[in-house]
Amino acid sequence: MHLVRLLLMLLALLLPASALGAEPADYQGAYRLDDLAAAEAARDEAVESVVAMMPYLFRGIARGRLTRAATVTLFFRFEPQGERITIVSDRSSGWASDLVATEVAVASKGGQSLHLSRWMDEGALNSRARTVKGERFSLFALTEGGSRLTVTTTIHNRYLPKSLVYRSQYSRQEPEPASPPSPAQSASEPGTPPPPVSDPD
Repeated sequence: MHLVRLLLMLLALLLPASALGAEPADYQGAYRLDDLAAAEAARDEAVESVVAMMPYLFRGIARGRLTRAATVTLFFRFEPQGERITIVSDRSSGWASDLVATEVAVASKGGQSLHLSRWMDEGALNSRARTVKGERFSLFALTEGGSRLTVTTTIHNRYLPKSLVYRSQYSRQEPEPASPPSPAQSASEPGTPPPPVSDPD
């Protein structure tokens, strides 16, 4: 009995944070891509694995279309609020949704209509964007105490011989400390805090 308990304790120490059960609040904050070249190389390798299964005459066109569809996101910002979450990125202005897989209709920056749903499963955040042609599934897994984020993207399309799957790595960005008000501002507006910094997006 003691041996079993010891083994369970060792397993818990070895598992990443995502496997131990992250909560929506654990995602709070911003994450930036570690290495763009490495992420694009991983994406391109995944594209080639799918293209290689297609007829030779269509490979050039398919490679270009898949590369454009399999985008690499530069940053994410998560804003959880109870059972809802907003995710902002360089690819979207920030879509809010619940975390019980309810589909909501949204439009991408390019004007494409899609249905978005999100949910938590086994300590990881799941997001799915569905169109009439296929779907894009993203798995957001936290590791190293929440300081690292691994995003696994899976693209399904009925015209593909198999799903396209690739991963990218992100690091949590520490918020910059607020600058104290200048002496002139403090003198002219006593007790008034400095104006908030507007969102970059």
